[in-house]
Amino acid sequence: MQFNTRDIIILLGLCVLVYFPLFGHLDVLPIRIWDEARLAISAIEMHYNGNWLVTHYNGEPDMWNTKPPLMIWCQVLFIKILGINELAIRLPSALAALFTCGLLAAFSYKYFKDIWIGVFAVLVLITADGYVSLHGSRTGDYDVPLAFFTTVSCLSYFTFLYNNKSKYLYLTFLGITLAVLTKSIVGLMFLPGLFLYTLYKRKLSYIFKYKHFYIGVLLSIGIMVLVIGGREFYNPGYLQAVMDNDLGGRFLVKRKMHVGPFLYYLYNWMDYRFSYWIILLPVSMVVGWNYKQSAMRDLSLFLTICILSFFLILSSSETKIKWYDIPMYPLIALIIAQFIYFIFTWLKTPPDPNLRLKKNILPYLFVFVLFYFPYQHIFTKTNPPNETHRDGVGFYNISYFLKSGYEGKINLNGHTLLKEGYQPQLTFYFHLLKQKGIDIKLGHWRHPKPGERVIAYQKKMITLLKERFEVKFVHKEKGVEVFDILDIKNQTK
Repeated sequence: MQFNTRDIIILLGLCVLVYFPLFGHLDVLPIRIWDEARLAISAIEMHYNGNWLVTHYNGEPDMWNTKPPLMIWCQVLFIKILGINELAIRLPSALAALFTCGLLAAFSYKYFKDIWIGVFAVLVLITADGYVSLHGSRTGDYDVPLAFFTTVSCLSYFTFLYNNKSKYLYLTFLGITLAVLTKSIVGLMFLPGLFLYTLYKRKLSYIFKYKHFYIGVLLSIGIMVLVIGGREFYNPGYLQAVMDNDLGGRFLVKRKMHVGPFLYYLYNWMDYRFSYWIILLPVSMVVGWNYKQSAMRDLSLFLTICILSFFLILSSSETKIKWYDIPMYPLIALIIAQFIYFIFTWLKTPPDPNLRLKKNILPYLFVFVLFYFPYQHIFTKTNPPNETHRDGVGFYNISYFLKSGYEGKINLNGHTLLKEGYQPQLTFYFHLLKQKGIDIKLGHWRHPKPGERVIAYQKKMITLLKERFEVKFVHKEKGVEVFDILDIKNQTK
């Protein structure tokens, strides 16, 4: 691909626009309690124990989070470079989002010989609330890296059917393999769409007679067997846990707090996750199917089939979790970008010669107005990011407190952090503080010892501590309190 000076300037400007939503203040918010924290602990343990096949949690093989280890491998590599911190945990997601943007831009330029469709696709993607979000590109979760690999596989397969070059078929299998090694069976959920489009193009017999198809299948399965089978060998019962968790446990069984109607993901798009752009999706599909250029029509139909097939499978699952829709976002962005491009080119050269201007700024003004408010919203949301009611305001006060200790703003040497229940994000900060050389211990809030200086962060915990022990107040900050435990009260049962 060769870019002229104008294209280079446009791409540099696009890079600046992409930087702030994806990388701006990426390490400001504390590690989140669920998937991000669990992955972070597994990455830390892998960093220390050197076991690259079996992921661990609290020193034991993790049979709850049974995803393959590719995401954790990436986090470990950044831990080795940057140390244990939020940035090391989140960079794999942020970089996957950046690579996805690059893929959309490169594919569009190569396929359409025009830079603008790729620019529009990138801008739609990085202004989607559900994509640039917690459990999205802003945290160390699976779904944005998964979306990168599935987008690689989909666009590579489309390109292969378009030009019959085997290298794109191998890229398809590479994308599928890495998607499975990122998030297990979900990496295969675009395959029905690829199959249906192949049927539409009447190329099924061609594929089945093509030797590179079978080589790709064997290589892909071989790599998956090597990694997943290797873990089963060293951690017997792993495959059964995968079946229970990823098939029977999520697709077939309703999970408390993760239920919703069939159109759950569509409602979320309309509500906030794709609210700026979702209204353009049906229009973009219809316009795309009716383009005069066959290249536009084919891509629009391909994207539509892939999006709808994934949506139907996802919506049929009994478990509904809002960020599971992320793999569709790059493809949705690309099909919407085609519609924006249609309007953009019409404004540049309207069919009526009387409407044409010598210095026509209308198309560029249209693009500016279209993207200004979505980009302003996403920029404000991420620079700097703030806790929202959707995330649980106040819940992470203890994490901010521990971050202050890591940053040297508070002396936490000799303290015991009291915790209760499932709090992996606190274990992460315990590791972070220990890495810094700070002498801090973890303890259960019911069993502090006289003479300890303890950190408590829950109202119930603080109340019961004061009821059961003689304490001396030391410090308080946003709901987090530090006490010296003096003695056990006589009335303590």
